[in-house]
Parts: sequence; structure tokens; C-alpha cells
Amino acid sequence: VWARRMSDGEVQREDTAEEAKVDMDMSMMSVASVSTFSTLNTVDVNSIEASRKRKMDLAACVAQFNLKPKKGMEMLIHHGFVQDEPREIAALLRNPDVEGFSKTQ
Repeated sequence: VWARRMSDGEVQREDTAEEAKVDMDMSMMSVASVSTFSTLNTVDVNSIEASRKRKMDLAACVAQFNLKPKKGMEMLIHHGFVQDEPREIAALLRNPDVEGFSKTQ
């Protein structure tokens, strides 16, 4: 950086070519990082919304199962929580991570 004092007392500052390049590189990096952040933020929001919807679907299926087991099982299969295989159905019903299944059914 160099500066020149003008006749009216004002200081005129000029960057060298190398400093101008560094400034430009820094501004490009900040634009790229903001763009990357907003893309990641959008992806995070979309995945959070999808996860929330899937969790709500599972809760609805479990509630339906507790009212009418046959209909609830059809919903669980339709939404892809389980395949129509006896071992998979038993594994889902016994899975401690899936809460809300009525033990009396």
C-alpha cells in the first residue's frame, strides 16, 4: 500500500497489484463460503423436514395399529417402515427404539 497526499490535504491510498489480488481472493472466498453455507443450510432444512415427516408418519401408523392392528400394519407396510415378512414385523414390534405400540394387541 502506498499513499499520496493531495494538495488539498486529502490522502489518496492505492493498493499495489499484489494487495489488490489478495483482496479480490479474500472477497471471492467469502462469497464462496456464504454460498456453501446457504446450500448446506438448505440441505439441512430439507433433511430435517423429511426426518420430521417420517417420524410423524410412523406415529400415525403406530396410533392406527393400536386402534386396528390390521389397518395399522397395512399403513406401516405402505409407508415402508416394514416389509410384509413375519420376521421383520416381529422385529419392528419388539424394537425398543419404536415407542407407542400397545403391548395388548
